[in-house]
Amino acid sequence: MKGVGKASEPFVVARRRESGDLLEWAARNASLLEAGLDLLATEVPLPHGGQIALLCAAPGGEITVVDILEDEKETVHRLGRVFSFLRQREEWLRSAFPGKDLRLAAPPRLLLLGEDFTPSLPEALGGLAFAATKLIRVRDLESADGRRILLVEREEEEEASAPAPVEYDLTPEEEDFFHRMEEEKRALQSLEKTG
Repeated sequence: MKGVGKASEPFVVARRRESGDLLEWAARNASLLEAGLDLLATEVPLPHGGQIALLCAAPGGEITVVDILEDEKETVHRLGRVFSFLRQREEWLRSAFPGKDLRLAAPPRLLLLGEDFTPSLPEALGGLAFAATKLIRVRDLESADGRRILLVEREEEEEASAPAPVEYDLTPEEEDFFHRMEEEKRALQSLEKTG
């Protein structure tokens, strides 16, 4: 690879890069995706299949997930599971990376690599409540002399991507039911942590 550049306009894709190839590149060059990004782990398995492609820490200690956009629906579904997994595993993160000063109270961040992003993708990702989402457009090109050039274009960062809360008019019975369900959920979560 000769160099990495920042593209300001769309360009033609000469050849599609394999996902594994791109992840290997991202793991070796995490700080090129975002200054100071520190790779913590690769291919972290999720409980019911799948994995976190790259688990990183931002300079401020925020947990950051780096993933690749493949099929949009599958990617959004997988990232929802990744977000849930990380929010429920604060103790595991502390014990797995004891030398790192991680900010675990904050929701994780997302850097998503892909060749193209649909206009609906940021909205779909916003529903996952990552603290911040960056879409990074990546093109793998081959020059006439056979050299491969990887072009990286960063999209605008979506701060506080959580959707705005929705107000509902609940009957007293519905509100009571909702509060009982929330209490049961908290009780189950505390049982899971202790058991």
